[in-house]
Amino acid sequence: MVVDWVPSMKGIQLKYIPTFILTTDKDDIMLNFLKFTTERAAKSSAPIIFNSFDALEHDVLEDILKIVVGPIYNIGPMQLQLNNVSDDAAVKSLGSNLWKEDSTCFEWLDSKKPKSVVYVSFGSITTMTNENLIEFAWGLANKQQTNCWFSFEKWGIGMEIDNDVRRSEVERQVRELMEDKRGEEMASKALEWKKLAEEALATPSGSSYLDFEKLVNQEVLSLKKVK
Repeated sequence: MVVDWVPSMKGIQLKYIPTFILTTDKDDIMLNFLKFTTERAAKSSAPIIFNSFDALEHDVLEDILKIVVGPIYNIGPMQLQLNNVSDDAAVKSLGSNLWKEDSTCFEWLDSKKPKSVVYVSFGSITTMTNENLIEFAWGLANKQQTNCWFSFEKWGIGMEIDNDVRRSEVERQVRELMEDKRGEEMASKALEWKKLAEEALATPSGSSYLDFEKLVNQEVLSLKKVK
C-alpha cells in the first residue's frame, strides 16, 4: 500500500512506516508522543538542528522549512565535524556516541581486502523475533562471506528484505551484493555519497559548514549577548 500524503517521500509504502507508530489506536502512547513533539517543534521559534546535509535530503529539508516557524540548521554528518575542530586534546576527545566506543573492530576490518565486508544494520529501533534473527544469521553464514526505503530507493546503497526473513533470501542478497554488478553499483554510489558528505563539511563553502557557522553566530553567540 502506497502512502501518498507524506511530503517529499512520494512512493513510500505503508510497510516502511516505523512499526511503533503503525497503529489504529488513536490513544497509542508513542503515536501521541510523536504527534505532540512534532506539533510543538513546528510551532516553536527555537532552532532545529539536523544531523544531515543538503545534498542527501534536500527535498525533505525544504518541506520541513515550510511547516516550521524557527530556523533549521543542517550540520551533518556530525562525525565529520570533528575534522574541523582544533587539535586541542579536550575538544578532540568529544564524540557523538552515548555508549562507550569499542574500536577494536577496526583492527579486524583493516585486515580485510577492500569491498570484501558486508555491513548489516538493523537500525536503532528494530525488533526481531528469535526465529527471524536465526534465519538472518544463517543466511549470512551459509554464504561464507565476511560478515529502507531511503537507503535503497533514494540513495541506492541498500537492499530490502521482507519481515518474514528466510536464510535463503539473505544468502541470495549477500551473493548479489558481493558478486554481481548491482553490488558494484551500490559501492560506487556509497563512495559518491561519502564525497558529497565531505564536501558538505568542507571549508569555507560546504553547506553543513556554513549552517554550523550560522548556528554559532546567530544562535549561540546571540545568547551570550543577551546575558
